[in-house]
Amino acid sequence: MQECANSRVQTTTLGAFRSLLGAHARLLWQLDLQLNARHGLSFADLEVMLHLEAAEGGELRLSELAQLALLSRSALSRRVDSLVGQGWVLRRSCPTDRRGTFAVLTESGREKLKESVSTHDEVLTEMLTRQLADGELSSLRGMLDRVREDQRQLS
Repeated sequence: MQECANSRVQTTTLGAFRSLLGAHARLLWQLDLQLNARHGLSFADLEVMLHLEAAEGGELRLSELAQLALLSRSALSRRVDSLVGQGWVLRRSCPTDRRGTFAVLTESGREKLKESVSTHDEVLTEMLTRQLADGELSSLRGMLDRVREDQRQLS
């Protein structure tokens, strides 16, 4: 692997970072490719629908959904508009706060999700369990969780 001439990060750290990004990009690319080909939806669509399914009543405030899906409010709004257009999600105004809006998973969305999850699982199984043993996957998860959950602020 090439070193970055202007980076002061250790070669091992930079290599780990690049490997993480590369693996992430490859997984998302395969998920998008297979989900679009088989079900006509993107991984980002599926992720939004999975968050809604997991929520009580199959609905979340758009602001909360944006945080869970790691999307800006405008990006989530476009994603929800697309899902509404497909009939898989609907928007509902909050009865107690006129500024608030909920995204609600429809019955059609639940069916699409049910049919699509098998492809999601197949891609992850093929790309991860084919390459890594259970112990390696557990270790990887633990390491990545530590990085993800670090609450220190960079200054």
